[in-house]
Amino acid sequence: MLFTKKSILNESAKKMANHHLFVCGIKNVDRYGYSEKHRENNPSHFWLMNYMARKFIKEYNIKGLDLLKVLDLIDAHDFGEYGMASDFVSLDTMKSKCLAAYKDRLEREIIQEVAHYSGRGEFEDLWWEYHEQKTQEAKFVKALDKIEAIVHLLSRGFEKYNVEQQIEYIEIQTKKIEAFPQLLPVWNELKKRAKEQLTEIKNQIKFCDELPR
Repeated sequence: MLFTKKSILNESAKKMANHHLFVCGIKNVDRYGYSEKHRENNPSHFWLMNYMARKFIKEYNIKGLDLLKVLDLIDAHDFGEYGMASDFVSLDTMKSKCLAAYKDRLEREIIQEVAHYSGRGEFEDLWWEYHEQKTQEAKFVKALDKIEAIVHLLSRGFEKYNVEQQIEYIEIQTKKIEAFPQLLPVWNELKKRAKEQLTEIKNQIKFCDELPR
């Protein structure tokens, strides 16, 4: 078959159209929690992470990061959730290694399928770069992912379940932030507010449990 310039451009256009149809599908993936009140979709998650990336790098004068690579990684880091009705709840995957392994395998299969369908192999490469956490940009995006989560939950109010595990989960995420000491002050402030809110919820639950039946 003779490949003309026009046929190559047409094939490229088809792949680009497929890719953007895929990206549009990401809007349907819900994140966080079990109740409608606490959910957000992936574009909202990406938008706030994009904003944080620019703001933190500028305000805290973080050196040695390729901002364009950071933004590309933000866009690609959750592409493995395409086609899912909702993201897995982090507390559930923290408690169950089996569920965490299933989520990981499912995302790997999805990202390979999407890369083949859309012909955009660089997004598969970006997804792997993020999940392997071998570059500073990938580690920075991981830190942003955790900061965005706590900001979102603080803005909506934490759910009234597994309070102790939510506190434990937040504490564990501190390790993801430590690679960038400039982010620790804002993380610690957010963590303090989260613990205060969760402690208040815990006390409310205790008070209700102690009421006479």
